[in-house]
Amino acid sequence: MAFHTVDVALVAFDGEEFYVAMIQKKSEVSSGMFRFPGGFVDPGDSSAEEAAVRELQEEIGCVVSKKDLVYIGSSKIDDPRYAESS
Repeated sequence: MAFHTVDVALVAFDGEEFYVAMIQKKSEVSSGMFRFPGGFVDPGDSSAEEAAVRELQEEIGCVVSKKDLVYIGSSKIDDPRYAESS
């Protein structure tokens, strides 16, 4: 079984330093784990890019356009959270 998801590496540069947006999901706060904003591609999303734009808005309140995104690549990842469902 495959779950189509997106992760967004949001990077900013102020002329001196780079900044990268990272979040903690509620279930990860106690473990101290951080991750890139992202989530599932919903059936109503027309593309992975649209899902990325939506997830940035939902998770960190950042409004961007699909044209602002730069696609880096894709990879299949065996997520241990879904090991029992396959």
